[in-house]
Amino acid sequence: TVEQKYIGLYAAQNKYFSSLILWIWYIPLPGGMLTMFFLSVNLSAFLFKKNIWKKNNIGILTIHLGVMLLLLGSAITYFFSYEGAMQITTLNKQSNFIQSYHDKELAIIVASELTNLGFEICATLGTSNILNKAGIKCSKVNKVREGEPHIVNMLENNEIALIVNTTEGKNAIADSFSIRRTALQQKVFYTTTMAAAQATVEALKQKDYSSVNSLQELHTGIFS
Repeated sequence: TVEQKYIGLYAAQNKYFSSLILWIWYIPLPGGMLTMFFLSVNLSAFLFKKNIWKKNNIGILTIHLGVMLLLLGSAITYFFSYEGAMQITTLNKQSNFIQSYHDKELAIIVASELTNLGFEICATLGTSNILNKAGIKCSKVNKVREGEPHIVNMLENNEIALIVNTTEGKNAIADSFSIRRTALQQKVFYTTTMAAAQATVEALKQKDYSSVNSLQELHTGIFS
C-alpha cells in the first residue's frame, strides 16, 4: 500500500505479487508467485494425507478445497484475462478496443512528477480530463485533426519542451507523424510510451546528482 503512492498500483502488484523473488535492499524474499506456488503444493499434499477423507474432517476439507479453488481462479485470471477489453460493433463490423488502465495510472504519476519539477502540462481532451479529475492542473490542446490551434502549432511556437505521445488507431498514428516530424525539426524531446516517459522523469529528478556517461565509457569501466 505504501509503495502504490510512489510507483502506482500496477507496478506495486508486479513487484510484490507477480514476482518469484522480492528484493528488500540486498535480502531476497519469496515473491507472491513463489509463495502461492508453495501454498498450493502444501494444500494439495494435505488432501493425500492418510485417513483425511472422513465425515468428521468435512470442515477442514471444505476450507482447504475452498482456498485451492480461490488460488486456481486467481491463476486463471492472471494468465488469461484482458483488463478493460470489450468488442465494439458499428455498421455490422466488429473491432476490438482495449483501454489500458495502466497507462492512465502512469499518465497521472508522470504528470504529477513533471508538475513538481516545474513543468506546465497540456494534453488533448481525454487525457486532460483524467489529469484534472486527479487534481493535476492541465490545459486542453487540440489534436491535429481537430483544427488549429493544435499541438503542432505549439511546437512551432517553441511552447513545448517535452512530448509524451502514445498512439492507438489510424487517426492517432496519422497525427503522430506530423508531431514527430515537427518535434525533430524543433529539437524537442519526444517519447512514445508511458514507460519511457516515467524513465525520463526519473532521469530529470536526478539531474543535480549525477553526470552523463556514454555507453563506451561504462563498458570500459566494466571490462577494464
